[in-house]
Amino acid sequence: SHVTNTKTFGGITKFNYSWNRNMSTTLGADFRNTSSEKFLEVMDLLGGKYFIDNSSYFRKKDFQAILGDTVAYNYLRNVLHGGTFIQTEFLNDDLAFNVMFGWAGDIYSNTDRFKKGIKDKQKDSLFYLKSPLLSSYQAKIGAKYIINDQMTAFGNVGFHSRPPLFDDVINGEKSAIASEPKSEYYLNYELGFKY
Repeated sequence: SHVTNTKTFGGITKFNYSWNRNMSTTLGADFRNTSSEKFLEVMDLLGGKYFIDNSSYFRKKDFQAILGDTVAYNYLRNVLHGGTFIQTEFLNDDLAFNVMFGWAGDIYSNTDRFKKGIKDKQKDSLFYLKSPLLSSYQAKIGAKYIINDQMTAFGNVGFHSRPPLFDDVINGEKSAIASEPKSEYYLNYELGFKY
């Protein structure tokens, strides 16, 4: 059975400042570290006494895995994430405008607990891959018009870049890291009416 155990630690902070009654700015930052164990665990031997597994460098050949043993693969994945944004809003009677810019960075790493490290000559070292810093950006502008106490019209347009998914950067099965991981880019817009 495929098993994933995930732990995330982090923090978020936000600071608001009013320049005057018509303009305010918000600054924000977040940081988090997520680690995930991913492995295949023997949950059923289908009537047998053991399962032959040769996936780990650190076990003898034809290892006899029993219930609860880890087979096939055993990874420890880590995502280190940090980000910040600034948003300013201008308000003048019935009209409001806002501008936002944000940046985020991610670093992915993968430790293969079944493979010997190739850069370290110690016998018990583990195979380790780490990505470079993967940056992403977002920018957004918006406006709203307050028609009266019950009705508001609004519109926003934004540009976003998103870092590639973990598996598109680090391939655990092939023990390889992508030479040029590509971010995703998209444009979003919205028009709305609130009653």
